[in-house]
Amino acid sequence: MVKRWHAHHGKQGAKFFRGRLPSRLLYLEPQEDRAEASRREAEIKKLTRPQKLRLIEPQADIDWHRKLNL
Repeated sequence: MVKRWHAHHGKQGAKFFRGRLPSRLLYLEPQEDRAEASRREAEIKKLTRPQKLRLIEPQADIDWHRKLNL
């Protein structure tokens, strides 16, 4: 996760993120591999906004930036 976060800030990240740098990591869900992570990301993108807010609610108090040294 740390490697991907930093890639988005550099030239290795997707072009989409170069002008839209993520400002805060709100939710983290480990997956077995990149393919599984991509599948889960697609599932999450299909959720409605209220469903996404319920998904991240249990992790609301976690400071991922401090915990992962981002």
